[in-house]
Amino acid sequence: MCRQNGPGHTAPVSKMPHVHNGVYSATRLGLLAQRGELDTATALATLRSFRAMQIKEPGDRQGCMLWYWEEEEPRDTNAAFFIGMALMMLYLAEGEKLDEAVREAICEIVTDLAVWYGQELHIEDPIYPNKYMGDLVCSWLAGEVLGREPSDKLLSKSKSWCDYWRREHWGWGEHMSAVYSMVLLNEMSAVLLFCRGMPDEVRSDFRGLFENLMAINDAYGQGPRVPVIRSYAFTGSAESLPYRDYIRPIPRGADLQELALVSNLGGLYGAWYHWEGWLEMAPAKRETSSWVEVLCRDGATARAIVKPQIRIGAMSHYPIMEGVDHQEWGLSWQTFPAALWRPAGDWAFWRWSTRAGDCERGHPAFGKESAYLGNALSTKVTPPPIPRMISTLTEAGHLTMERSLPVPIEAEWDEVTDSFVLLDSDAVITPQGKQLELRWPDSVVTITWRGEGAPEWKPEGHGGNWVVRYDRAALVGIDKLTHRWELTLQTWE
Repeated sequence: MCRQNGPGHTAPVSKMPHVHNGVYSATRLGLLAQRGELDTATALATLRSFRAMQIKEPGDRQGCMLWYWEEEEPRDTNAAFFIGMALMMLYLAEGEKLDEAVREAICEIVTDLAVWYGQELHIEDPIYPNKYMGDLVCSWLAGEVLGREPSDKLLSKSKSWCDYWRREHWGWGEHMSAVYSMVLLNEMSAVLLFCRGMPDEVRSDFRGLFENLMAINDAYGQGPRVPVIRSYAFTGSAESLPYRDYIRPIPRGADLQELALVSNLGGLYGAWYHWEGWLEMAPAKRETSSWVEVLCRDGATARAIVKPQIRIGAMSHYPIMEGVDHQEWGLSWQTFPAALWRPAGDWAFWRWSTRAGDCERGHPAFGKESAYLGNALSTKVTPPPIPRMISTLTEAGHLTMERSLPVPIEAEWDEVTDSFVLLDSDAVITPQGKQLELRWPDSVVTITWRGEGAPEWKPEGHGGNWVVRYDRAALVGIDKLTHRWELTLQTWE
């Protein structure tokens, strides 16, 4: 098993100095096979470990897998499709090169995985594409590995879930995440290229979603999505992951351990897809757009100005759906409803933060490690208070944004802040009263505070925070904070 220096992301292993990561290990098998360096002894030893990490007893978790060897039970059940897909693609893409004992060991694991995937097809509304597209696609891949015909349930769910993602614009919004869009494109590419017996109607449904996501990917070109739903860009620039760039043979001399760390980012699947004809299957590349509008759930629209020197984006409103923020997991802590990015690495967004005693929380969060297992803005209120915003962004470069946050008495906050956060910037920064100017040789951004008083500029590294602060006294008698910000953009060649 691949050893990961540092703790894992689930609670039982979150304090360990190192763990053995099943997803990295499955990826490494595929990478070795692609390079012709996978020997039978290594493959069988790893597969025996995976079999030991799998729930084999009948029940509602049969077939599910541990993410880490050190876990005693599954805590992130997405391990079943991250590990399972890598193993099934190894079988389907490299099968003729594998020893028969290796093929049999993979089939043994997949037989129980198929039980898990099948059980997960009971959901009516698959609002989390990252999760449910994985289960759906892996159900199809398991059928290919095991030589089984698709069940009526699989055919029915393929139709209804694809209809849902098309109608509801990808549920809770992972099409606005570079990372999770790549996961989805990996999954849909697999089913389109390797499930050759799929009925034409089902294939058409998958292909329509694939082309929709590729169009969004192309619209943003070589830079990140702005705004962003689901990113861990709390301390540096959001991810830029143009999917087409990953469809290539594995680079000569590539470090396998390093590539294993990007298992869900195309580091493994791109080579197999390249060899299988992805470039011929995919739609023609579209040019990057200077004005991007992406539909999201419940009538929301993500809008962005995309220029060579800068991009600025905002949600028309956020949240885009209710009921997806909880004490220990949710969407708002990893979402940037309005954001700015420059190719040099400048990254900016707004952040609400709350403090009750020694407990300080932020949306977006201050860091993944501190927020992953507990990210609500209040530990005392269930469901937790959720930041909201509505905005108007024009092609001319004018953003008007109303931001609000409920202030429940039970939260007992000592302080609430709303800040414009600027990271890794080489701008000339000029705070003056209610305005903050960011000047570069090719553009100027002016942020304007439309509330009472003036924000405080707090420099930090190559950037800083422009902070509006509400102390305990200012929160007395208020059930909701509401205020406005504006941004204007000027650019030139």
